Amino acid sequence: MRRWLIALLLFTVAAVTATAQEVLRDDQKQIQKLNYFYQYLRNNYVDDVPLDTLVEAAIIATITELDPHSSYIPAEEMQLVKSSLDGNFSGIGIVHTTYRDTMVVRSMIANGPAMRAGIDKNDRIVSVDGVSLVGMENRKAVELLRGEKGSKAEIGIVRHGVSKSITVKRDDITVSPIDAQFILGDDVGYVSISIFAKNTTQEFLKAIKSLGDIKALIVDLRDNAGGSFNTALTLTELFLDKGDMIVATEGRSENLKYEASKRGPLRDIPLAVLINEQSASASEIFAGAMQDHDRAVIIGHTSFGKGLVQRQIELFDGSGFRLTTARYKTPSGRVIQRPYRNGAREEYLNDTTRYSHPEEHLNDDTPVFYTLKNRRKVYGAGGITPDRYISNSAQQLSELLKQIVRSGSLSAATVEFFDHVEIGSIRDNYPTIYDFDRNFTIDSALVNRTVGLSLYEATDEEIEADRALIGQLLKANIADDIYGNGSYRYIYGYHHDKQLQEAIAIVTSPELRRRILLGVD
Repeated sequence: MRRWLIALLLFTVAAVTATAQEVLRDDQKQIQKLNYFYQYLRNNYVDDVPLDTLVEAAIIATITELDPHSSYIPAEEMQLVKSSLDGNFSGIGIVHTTYRDTMVVRSMIANGPAMRAGIDKNDRIVSVDGVSLVGMENRKAVELLRGEKGSKAEIGIVRHGVSKSITVKRDDITVSPIDAQFILGDDVGYVSISIFAKNTTQEFLKAIKSLGDIKALIVDLRDNAGGSFNTALTLTELFLDKGDMIVATEGRSENLKYEASKRGPLRDIPLAVLINEQSASASEIFAGAMQDHDRAVIIGHTSFGKGLVQRQIELFDGSGFRLTTARYKTPSGRVIQRPYRNGAREEYLNDTTRYSHPEEHLNDDTPVFYTLKNRRKVYGAGGITPDRYISNSAQQLSELLKQIVRSGSLSAATVEFFDHVEIGSIRDNYPTIYDFDRNFTIDSALVNRTVGLSLYEATDEEIEADRALIGQLLKANIADDIYGNGSYRYIYGYHHDKQLQEAIAIVTSPELRRRILLGVD
């Protein structure tokens, strides 16, 4: 009997091995076939053929037939990709908007090249090294402003109708991944993270320290498309105990579990996390771990559902590709990635299921999981489903407000406002954003001007119905230029952001938070 079992086992192993070898041989044949084709083409085709473009097209065509997140990166884009994750690049250090086909400085990096050279907020930048920027596509204009560290740029500006030229020496610009940080109400800290860059955890801790002795925290990951996986790990473990699982990866050659390496310094602070349909990848790793460990209340919309592990490979010519090698799973075992069909990228990107209430899509086939501490239900099938679904949908805006947002008239009206008002004078009268919020009022004429710039033929009734909200949006825009640090989010969010208001209510009510995390509310 034993000999029979051993013989059967050896036969099974041999069969599996033979099958694997046959698959390998077939793969090798296909690669040899492709190589033979290109060799023959190069040596025998009647005309000269640029193989670089053909090979690039072949790689792109192949990747197009894979999952929606594998991608090819041309050489000219690779450096920009690296810069976004590094959190720095070389340039002059300004944030701008476009007003009447002209670049206008909205803010500057503190003590950056532009500030040191004497460029000021609301300056119109009309040329770089003699090349006019007026009417130029924004991407091309930005490329002209950027350059090698230490190189000089002759910037033509117009300030209050007077033209002048300023020489700026380009330098490394570190872009903060922290969009905003401030105190809300009774010692509630708020931090918005725009990207999981290499410096995000460090900058996040600085932001927390700057807020002082806070009693609760709201982390805003709305519209955060992700970034560095390692940063997702280091940021998440700030809120967990040593040994708590953060995420797992599952693939053909990659099956790993990642745990918190130490007890997090923020382990005990009451926490809410804001997500929406554009929160993806690293954001979902963070939110998923917080939810599965019953560590935070997740508020907003169902997240994007990007849970595929990509390895980014740089090729010898500076180009590169991202190839999916595994799937992410949350600590409870949920697959973050939402369903897709290989080769159906547009279908995947156009799927708006996550924009609507998650209960509309729950059915008998929806995978059910349970949180690790309180054993409350959480759902699979892609993305992180919030504990509290709160809609901030733009569909709720009136037609007038939609046109104001689409047309950019808020930015244009803000530029015109600062053409006649000195920033310093406002700071003198309202030293902090909190003073500004309480005491600064928007002139009715500025609201009317904003409506006029939108080119929407609004009735008097429409204007009056939206006057207060338009004024609040203008006030938020103006505040952002004066105080920075995400002042727009404070002015608008504190008064009109339903998701943020829900987060404040939850982190300041121990009983409400307890009931939600127990799954009884």
